[in-house]
Amino acid sequence: MEKIKSFVSGMDTTSWILVGGIFLMIVVIIGYSVYSKKHHVSSADAALQRKRKQKYWNNMYQIMSDSRIFKGHIEKLTKRLKQMSVYRLEEIRVGAAKFTAKLALYVVIAFIAGCILFDNPVSIGLFVAAAYVIYQSQVEKSIQASVLRVYRELKAGIASVRLEYRKSRDVLVSLENATYGNRVAGIFSDIKSVVSSTNGQQALENYYEKVPFKEVQTFAMICYNINDTGDEFTGDTSTFDQSLLVMNSDINQKIEQYDYEAMRYGKVEWLSMVGILMTIVLRYLLSYMMPSVAILYNSIAGVLIQNGVIAYSIYAYWTVAHAHIRAFMDTDDRPDIVKWFMKKNWFLKIAKRTEPTGKKRRLTRADLIKAFSKRTTLDFHAQRLVYAIIVWCVLIIAVITAPFIQKKYLWNYTKSFDITGSIDYKDEDGNEIISKEDVLRMDKAYYNTRAAGEWEDQSDETVTTEINDFLLSYMPKLTTMELEDQRNRLEAKYQNIRNAGFHWYYILIAYGAAAIAYMVPKRGLKKRIELAKEEEEEEFLQLQVVMMVLASMNFDTRETLGHLVQIADIHKSMLARCYYGYASDPVAELDRVQRHSQSENFKQFIAKLKETVEDLSIQEAFADLEADRSHIMNERSAYIRDSIDRKRAAMGQLALRPMLLAIYGMLVFPLMYTGITQMSSMTEKVGEL
Repeated sequence: MEKIKSFVSGMDTTSWILVGGIFLMIVVIIGYSVYSKKHHVSSADAALQRKRKQKYWNNMYQIMSDSRIFKGHIEKLTKRLKQMSVYRLEEIRVGAAKFTAKLALYVVIAFIAGCILFDNPVSIGLFVAAAYVIYQSQVEKSIQASVLRVYRELKAGIASVRLEYRKSRDVLVSLENATYGNRVAGIFSDIKSVVSSTNGQQALENYYEKVPFKEVQTFAMICYNINDTGDEFTGDTSTFDQSLLVMNSDINQKIEQYDYEAMRYGKVEWLSMVGILMTIVLRYLLSYMMPSVAILYNSIAGVLIQNGVIAYSIYAYWTVAHAHIRAFMDTDDRPDIVKWFMKKNWFLKIAKRTEPTGKKRRLTRADLIKAFSKRTTLDFHAQRLVYAIIVWCVLIIAVITAPFIQKKYLWNYTKSFDITGSIDYKDEDGNEIISKEDVLRMDKAYYNTRAAGEWEDQSDETVTTEINDFLLSYMPKLTTMELEDQRNRLEAKYQNIRNAGFHWYYILIAYGAAAIAYMVPKRGLKKRIELAKEEEEEEFLQLQVVMMVLASMNFDTRETLGHLVQIADIHKSMLARCYYGYASDPVAELDRVQRHSQSENFKQFIAKLKETVEDLSIQEAFADLEADRSHIMNERSAYIRDSIDRKRAAMGQLALRPMLLAIYGMLVFPLMYTGITQMSSMTEKVGEL
């Protein structure tokens, strides 16, 4: 009971506000849950409420789109939702507005919590960044869950179309009679419009622009071409039937990949956030149990360790979370901050003057081509410079503000500097001997005296007597042991405050961190190359399905290239160049496409296409397409599983590192450093005796 009273009496105003806010939040949540259970709403009222909410969020979307703060985020989120090809415009706007509003709320809450938990601006900024990254990753996972639902419904819809086609032998009738889920209803409705359109080719091209979802594009192309040119039947099956079976096998593989990733990863990314939690808990726990350790937490070393653990936790969370989030290739992969810097003449001049030349430039250009990036080597170098500048500025702020924070903490610190020592300002009955304000005045007077050059030789008995008299003038009832403890405390406080300042070598820390940040885009480019390779393989599989249809239509090579250009995305520019330059030198143009591709399967695909220029027909060259495809799919399935297993093992280790960093940085290092410092001090005193 006494401990509880002591704890309550020691709580300051901020702590009471925090406790009151949490209590109020709990009451509101409980009250709302009780109200929602007892309060029943009619269907008409519910529909009216939904309509009002949609109108509200549509207005919010417009306001956010016009706002300079939210505009960039709203545009990116809208584009991301459009890529799914299954949401109506109103649904996209409502979803983007809700996600952005929640993000803003999370950021504000994180900022308030950061101001309460931390006392330096960099830590507060990183805490806000952590909330931003967490919510963004959760939004991506939510979108991925919707993508998986789309795949499941699309698979069921395509299977239904195939069964209806076997009964009716008519594509349009099959689309009319097929059953499908609500989420893909819009897709099937649009494809019916394309197939029944009087200007079908133009409608199909417009649909490609509207719907970037690759499987949906392929399905639309198959339906339109079979309906337009007719089907080819072989026994009990047909080209349309086989194409839809192959499409469903592709979708099955994707669903299996999503399910396997979900099973292997689970919620492992949250393990990364334990680093931030342990940083906060260990700091407050050790500061309460061993106040002298808190001095290190508020020093430059403590601030850098704390910020380092938080920053690495954010990096680990983002990396682990995005390891199993299927990314979409963005055509413009320059970050917004880089675009902003590139508009500044002073920065553009620096970027041009410092851009690497010769072999380094050629290698970078080759990597950018492999990554299907539209960035130039100057854009890439500018991104590296921007990252380095931002990190340098953040570290400079940290190392400049840290000494001020440390001095402020030391000036208000009245406890022992000894790891095992304890100084109490209350008597045996619990009555206060001296107030904290008087102790601080005493400390200030001692500091001023020492700063004036007096009491230098602490071993001199005369100096010891003068300091004892000084102490007794503030606390007359001190014993001999207490006088010695206070002398040691005052001298340690004076030395710590005097040494707490900015040193020139702190700048080297900022330059070291900037050098690491300069290398980060290189790592990002390697990941984009891996993503590009995966996207290339995905597109190759879609082009194979298209080729199965085109082979049955007796197109020549140039006409086939024209259809491939329409459905392609990753290879679009290469195939378009080949298509328009085909008349001059078809073999040379196809060779160029083959050279620029990373995928061996796609290279073999183009090699077969070259055979159709003079020697073979499309149908003859790709007669073994189905057998080859089955083999490729089996190989790809095994590769995907192996890749997920290897990546999961690496991500598991990465997720653990922030916790280990927090233990070593916030627990082991402070205890070791404080213990070694105290032992060295005791050794010096023994030596003096």
